[in-house]
Amino acid sequence: HYQGTMYDPYSGHSDPLHKGELRPIGINRNNFLSLTQIRPDKPIDSAVLEWHAFGSNAFNAFVPTFANVETMPAYFACTETTVSTESFYWANRLIGAMADASYGKCKAHVERYQQKVQTEGWRIVKETDAKIASEGLSGEVSIRAQEEANEKIAAMVRKETDDVLQKVLFERSNQMKNAFARADA
Repeated sequence: HYQGTMYDPYSGHSDPLHKGELRPIGINRNNFLSLTQIRPDKPIDSAVLEWHAFGSNAFNAFVPTFANVETMPAYFACTETTVSTESFYWANRLIGAMADASYGKCKAHVERYQQKVQTEGWRIVKETDAKIASEGLSGEVSIRAQEEANEKIAAMVRKETDDVLQKVLFERSNQMKNAFARADA
């Protein structure tokens, strides 16, 4: 969203004439972003990673998963029309809607979330790569190891997503119009 420039819609220091003048890639209507990474230094069975993110790019997390699998974790794969935090998609949409409205209060929570999800996701990928290499896994056995890694990634992402959702909701709740403190009396 043009962080650090005069076009950043969230900056309190931008010239109002330029703020929001250019369309960032992380707009409110983003639903899905993916990147396919083909790693030529890995066995063909486990060379492909799919990095994906749901919701507005300013607030979502880019998550790695192994692509050469038969099933994906339900947290990533199942998105119904009913809003639910059981879905990575909907959890990210909720985070984005609330964090956008309280950007200054939520920015640090979201940035730490993005960094942790990417770092921990990459750590699980590297552990799985090492297991596949050291045990000489291939074919169905390799696919099962990758599916297990995707489940670990999904569990970690869900924990971190729930955590940041809680923090963003708390920040947003503190800014409600009907806020009241005992000291107000």
